Parts: sequence; structure tokens; C-alpha cells
Amino acid sequence: MNKSEFDVLTYITNHQEKVVKMTVSQLAKETFVSTATVIRLCKKLGFTGFNELKYNLKKQKKALNLELVEESYSQIIKKKIFDIQKTCELINEEVIEKVLNIFRTKKIHFFGKGLSEITCEYLTNQLLQINILAINHTNTHIAYLYGEKMDENDAIFILSLSGETSQPLKMAQIAKTRGATVISVTTIGMNSLAKLADINLFVYAEDDDEVEFDNKSRAPVLVLFQIIFDMYINKYIKSLP
Repeated sequence: MNKSEFDVLTYITNHQEKVVKMTVSQLAKETFVSTATVIRLCKKLGFTGFNELKYNLKKQKKALNLELVEESYSQIIKKKIFDIQKTCELINEEVIEKVLNIFRTKKIHFFGKGLSEITCEYLTNQLLQINILAINHTNTHIAYLYGEKMDENDAIFILSLSGETSQPLKMAQIAKTRGATVISVTTIGMNSLAKLADINLFVYAEDDDEVEFDNKSRAPVLVLFQIIFDMYINKYIKSLP
């Protein structure tokens, strides 16, 4: 391979996306060589001509894109599995036992905002299936009014992954003042909500710093809620004669 051919090859390597859109004449002009030099290089590389070389470049790019997509899928799946595994490791059986007892002895309330509100609805509906009266407060103003009427016979699960969202914090303060039992559901760490609560349930869910909206996964919370529900079923329903 002479210097002219090497220069063309270097250009092709560094400008693949541009080269696939060029004609042989355009590439020759861009690299200051003759079209014959470009064709000769293509044949030395094992192609019948410039068009076959371009086809091969496109094929390689498509394969690379597919590989990157597959890698992205794999990374996302691994991350979600990791979050759930870490959440399961955080489960404290003594704390869960306290929660199960609360289901049997107190009026149950749930409160969360945004995606957390939807997540609260899941366990609310699960409890209703087994005749445990539970209310998911979706209207913030009415929730505060409910909180003012709570007493020691009430328990409220307040979900805020950051533990710093203003409405859940206010709800916890109101319920706490009235003597209700406050159960926080947050990511691991002593955040403001966890400090206010009587019982702490922790999950593991990392922030996605590449987006500006709330993309923190609630999947670990759903798994935690399902485990709590299943443990209640095993202890108090399946054990019935």
C-alpha cells in the first residue's frame, strides 16, 4: 500500500459516516488522489469496488448500533435487578413484623405524590382484597384534613423516595402531631421523612442523573410491598384452619 492509498484509508477510517454518502469521485477529490487510486485501494481491501466498500461500512455501522442497543438493554436490566436485590437485603424482619401487626390493629392510610401515589395504590388494593380497610389519599388538601382527625388508632404509610418532598413531610408532621403511627418508605439513608417516622422501610433506587424528570424506579417499592403482603398472607391467612 503506497502513501496515497494509505491517506485514503486513513480518511475513510476517520470519516465513515461521511464516506458512505460520497461518490468515488468526491472521495478522490477530498483526499487529493485519482479515482483509480480509490478503486485500487478498495480491491486491495478485498472489495470489488467502492460501492461494495460503502455497503460494508453501512453494515458495520448497523451491527455496531445493534450491539450498543443490546448492551443498553442489558445494562438497564442488570441495574433494575441490582436495585431489587439491594432492597431485599435491606429488609428487616422485626420491622416487617411491626408492619404486619399494624395491619391488624390500626386503620391504614397511604400517602405519596406523583409516581409514588400510584405505587401506594398497589398495596392499598392488595389489602382491600383481604378485607383490610386501607385508604390511599390522592388529594393533598383532603389528606391534610384527614390527618388532622387521626389518632393513635391510625397508621399512615408515607412514600417519598428522596424523603425530602414537601407534601409528604407535611403529611407526616400532621399525622405525628395527632398521635398516628407514621411509616416512612424512602431510599436508604436518614432523610427528613425517615427521621420523622416511627417505623422506617427502606428501598434501594439510584437517581438517573441524565434526565431532568423523576425517573427513579418504583419497582423496588412494589417488590417490598409485595413481600410485606405475601408475609401477611402466609402468617395470618394461610395458617387459618
